[in-house]
Amino acid sequence: MLVTDDKQLKSVVKVELTTIEMASWDHSASDLYTSFLDETFTVTIKSGSTEKSYEYTLKELEALTDLVERTDYSVLDLGTCEGINFWGLVKYSAGADFDLSNPVSVNGYASDGYSKDLLAIFGMEALEKGVVDGNGQRKPIIVCYAVNGYPLVYDENDEGYTGLVANADGPMRFVTETNQGASVKHANKIVVTLD
Repeated sequence: MLVTDDKQLKSVVKVELTTIEMASWDHSASDLYTSFLDETFTVTIKSGSTEKSYEYTLKELEALTDLVERTDYSVLDLGTCEGINFWGLVKYSAGADFDLSNPVSVNGYASDGYSKDLLAIFGMEALEKGVVDGNGQRKPIIVCYAVNGYPLVYDENDEGYTGLVANADGPMRFVTETNQGASVKHANKIVVTLD
């Protein structure tokens, strides 16, 4: 017997469900998440006395479709994550204005000021090509905005939070395979120091 609301269906032989794959898991997919679209993320590049900052809204980041990655991650048991390629975003921001071939530090920051120098932890090759996982596969470092089909929200108290996929600690976070501490929650800034 199948029960829906106050109605009962008897002698059900088959239930058919038709689904479609979503092209993106971004915050514009549902009204539950659109309030996050104006959240900002900054990429700052410092070279000597020159410093340039590039500020993006989450909506603008999610529109950078050429930089979107969707990959399975074992770190923190996150599962499948979608986001913007970390180093791709740095290169996109820098354009032709900076030579990024030999940075001194590449820090990822959380909104509370917590930071990790991803260059010191992983090295330049991992920033450019991804972190090698336990199976020898490269997983890109990303500015993640969704996990397992659901956009990230601030915490478990948000209306859009889904316990099944644990989509808290956003609306953006860094995801770095093999290193929990570098998978910074509530990410809001990248600072690249060139010299």
